[in-house]
Amino acid sequence: AGGLFVCDYAQFFPDRYDDPRWEAPEYILVWGNNPVVANSDGTLGHWVVESMKRGSKLIVMDPTLTWLAGKADVWFQLRPGTDAALALALCDQIIKDDLYDHEFVSCWCYGFDEFAEHVRQYPVSFAAETCGVPEDLIVEAARKIGRAKSCCLQWGVAMDHTSEGFITGMACFDLMALTGNFENPGGMLAADPAFGMSVTWSPRGSVWDECSEPIPHPERKNHGGYKALEAMNGISPDALLEAMETGEPYPIKAMFMMQNNAIACMGAQPQRILPALQKMEFNVVVDLFLTPTALACADVLLPAACFAERIGITGHQPYALGAIAQAVEPLGECKSDQRIIYELGDRFAGRDHRPWDSEQDFYDYLLRSTGFTYDSLKERAWAYPEFEYRKYEKGLLRPDGTPGFATSTGRYNFYCAEMAYFGFSPFATYEEPPESPVSAPDLAEKYPLVLTTGARKWGFFHSEHRQSPSMRRLHPEPEFLVHPETAAAYGIADGDWCTISNNLGSARLRAHTTVRIRKDTVSADHGWWFPERGPEDGTLFGTLESNINQLVPMRPGKSGLGASYKSQLCRIDRIEE
Repeated sequence: AGGLFVCDYAQFFPDRYDDPRWEAPEYILVWGNNPVVANSDGTLGHWVVESMKRGSKLIVMDPTLTWLAGKADVWFQLRPGTDAALALALCDQIIKDDLYDHEFVSCWCYGFDEFAEHVRQYPVSFAAETCGVPEDLIVEAARKIGRAKSCCLQWGVAMDHTSEGFITGMACFDLMALTGNFENPGGMLAADPAFGMSVTWSPRGSVWDECSEPIPHPERKNHGGYKALEAMNGISPDALLEAMETGEPYPIKAMFMMQNNAIACMGAQPQRILPALQKMEFNVVVDLFLTPTALACADVLLPAACFAERIGITGHQPYALGAIAQAVEPLGECKSDQRIIYELGDRFAGRDHRPWDSEQDFYDYLLRSTGFTYDSLKERAWAYPEFEYRKYEKGLLRPDGTPGFATSTGRYNFYCAEMAYFGFSPFATYEEPPESPVSAPDLAEKYPLVLTTGARKWGFFHSEHRQSPSMRRLHPEPEFLVHPETAAAYGIADGDWCTISNNLGSARLRAHTTVRIRKDTVSADHGWWFPERGPEDGTLFGTLESNINQLVPMRPGKSGLGASYKSQLCRIDRIEE
């Protein structure tokens, strides 16, 4: 699509739902996401609820009956990791029923005829068997989407957390393009940076105006052999871990970890990450609290200021800009993340590399092309840029100002030549997860249940807030969801402590029986550690005891983008007290 596109919840308008241009999406596809709990990446869950109040209906894809799934017109309780099969089958059915947007596809899309032929191999019957959902439900959803005036895709990390999560995203965006739901009221809108601020750290661009581009070292590009990561100049996390462990293709000697609790939740197979970090010659950790990672690995721990202790620029990017006004002085030696970074930069590059002195000067520098200063933002409410629908018709998506999408063809690409260049299918495809009852039947005999991990819980965000008594009261212990019939087959009752295990590792969690989960699936908490134990008990706050990431491989799919956090195999066993 040439950029990031998000659901239209009127978030681009200062007067929100009262703006006469806005129309509530007729259907919202809530795909692998629970936004009322997650509030992820600037999307606030109550926006979905407010749209529902104004007429939006839901189609929900989730193996668990969430609150939103209970309000849906159609709920797909699909097998984790099979999302792409469902998306492609919906596309095929819409084309067969001639419900696609002929004008949008003809004028603004590339490769439709070939795409239509391609998705014929993914009929409704295939998706029904693969995903474990009824055929008539897929047909019903396809016709609702195809006939809707508008539809948008609210997707979560469950879509990304499969081995080929990037390609799953392609399939779901294809569904939106097929039905003409780009840049229309209630559809998918370009999430361009507000006032050109790509993030609240820097303006659009890769380096400061006064700095030269970094010179890449030809022997220091560890992309892991993944062509997409090489094109992005991205480091492969699994290849990085291997280099830490083996020294190949070159040794890693130091790590700088900023708000990254790697052992507790930020990487798969923490049983590998912990000894690899402890092998480093020097580790720096920047954080608000003494985390398991800081306790186990840090040679230097730099205390960071929280948002109330610093000034800053914020906003529900990319919709608006606002200012953080400092409320209290930082405690002890705490400094803001920004100050830590640029003072370290002074040590490497000298003071002359930056034209600012104070933090306010720093933010004024970031805002230099927006028309605002830090003070002017602080004196007002949110600042919203002017908004227009159908930007592809008006030359507002492409850098050269010509109509179309910011892609190599100028259109939405059903046929993606870049993927072909990387050696993949130019079309979205379906591939079974590497460990599944279908792809690994021998492994499934020993580990017969599908394991999905990391669903959001009230009060927590990844490994954050375990040290907060008020948050822990909401969810005091690590749990996994399991269907009562499945639990009974394993001799497990609600509240029993159990071991979840597979060929990679095991974790200790308490069973929570519920009919809301698929019978073949268990859903486990992630990010658990126990700060109440204190740093002296020798267990690193118990961070490996209930760490479900020990059952997840540090291994992406063939694209290098996506990992199997949501589609492993496992077994459950009651722990005898």
